[in-house]
Amino acid sequence: MIPLTVLAMVFGFIQYIYCFVITRREKRSPFPVYMHTFYLAYDFLFVDLFHEWFVE
Repeated sequence: MIPLTVLAMVFGFIQYIYCFVITRREKRSPFPVYMHTFYLAYDFLFVDLFHEWFVE
């Protein structure tokens, strides 16, 4: 189960990094600002809840 999780995370990070590459190259983002905001909020929320779920 953990290797699949790591694979999914790696794929997500590659996709997000590629989005920044496209943005720099074409001077236009493939994702709207609200999607970046949603993804970042989701990631930070998961990091915060991960500590609550698994460490405490």
